[in-house]
Amino acid sequence: MKKQLLIITALALMTCACVKENQCKTCKEGKPVEVTVQINGTTMTKSTGNTYANESKVSNLQILAFDANGEIEGYRSVDNETSVTLMSTSGEKTVWAIVNAPSLASITTLDALKGTLTTLEDNALDNFIMTGSITEDLTDGAVLAITVRRIVARVSVAKITAAFPDTPTYEGKTLKLTGIYMLNVAGGVNYDLSGAPSQWYNKLKHEDDAADAFLYDALDQTLANNASYAVEHAYYPYPNNVDTSVKDIAEADRGTWNARRSILCIEVEFDGQTGYYPVEMPVIERNKTYTIDEVVITRLPSDKPYDPIDTGVATVSITVQEWELGLSLGTVTI
Repeated sequence: MKKQLLIITALALMTCACVKENQCKTCKEGKPVEVTVQINGTTMTKSTGNTYANESKVSNLQILAFDANGEIEGYRSVDNETSVTLMSTSGEKTVWAIVNAPSLASITTLDALKGTLTTLEDNALDNFIMTGSITEDLTDGAVLAITVRRIVARVSVAKITAAFPDTPTYEGKTLKLTGIYMLNVAGGVNYDLSGAPSQWYNKLKHEDDAADAFLYDALDQTLANNASYAVEHAYYPYPNNVDTSVKDIAEADRGTWNARRSILCIEVEFDGQTGYYPVEMPVIERNKTYTIDEVVITRLPSDKPYDPIDTGVATVSITVQEWELGLSLGTVTI
C-alpha cells in the first residue's frame, strides 16, 4: 500500500493589507501576517469490487488560528481549493487544519474546538474528515508544516475460505455468505479524540442502517468446501480506544451492552440456519489499517454475532501500522 500523507504547508508572510472578511475574527496587537495554506496529497483505493480514488480527497478546508490564551484569532473556509490565505498577527498561535468537516465557523476557543463532537455520519466515502494542528510563533517569513490525518480507520478482509473437515457433520451441507459488517463501532468522538467514544453503532448486532455505507456489505455468495471468496471488503469505523474484550465479560452478561472492542462479523447461512463468524479487533486507532488476509472457516458458526468463537478455534495474527504504510492482521482460522 502506497504511503499516503497529506502535508499542509503554511507560508507566513508579512503584509499590510486590510483584514479580509471572515478571516481575522479578533485580531490582537502585533504585526499583521497573512498565512497562505497549500495542500498536497495522493489518492487511495477501496477494494470492494470498485475503485475509490477519494480516500484522500479534499473537498473543503477550514483553518482556525488561536492565540496563546486559546481564543480564536482567525478563521477561513474554502471549497475545492488547495490554497488558502488567512489574516492573523505575529506571536504564538495554535493553528488547526480540518478537512471535509461540517462548518466550525461558530467556534470561539481552542477548548470548544477540541470538545466538539464529530460523528461517523459527518463523513462520506469520498469525504473523510481529517485534522491536524501545530503551535508556532508566527514571524515574518515563518514556514509551518501541518500533517492532517483521517479520523476513521480502515478495516478490511481480503479472502474467506471454507475448509471444513471431511466428517458427517459437514458432508452435503451448504455454506452461504450473507453479509460482512462491523459491530460495536465507535461513531462519535471529540476532535481531539480525548475520552471514550460518546456514540456507538451496531451495538451487539447490525441495527444502524444510517452507517451502512461505512460498516456493512450484503452478500449472496454460496461457498463450496475448499473454495474461496476472494473479493476484498473494507470498512471505515471511528477509533475505538475501549480495550475490553468480550472474553473479559461474564458469559451471562455478554448479551447486555457495554462499551467493548469492535468486531468484524461474517454472517452466513449454514444448512439453512443463520450463523456468525465474529472476529474481535484490537483497539482501533485513527488513520490505521487493519487487514485480515484470510478467514479460514473450519467449524460450525456461532449463534451470537457479538461473541467470537473460542480462541482454541480461532487464531488471529495482528500487525498494526499507519494507513499510509499498510497493515496485515494475517490469517484467521475458525
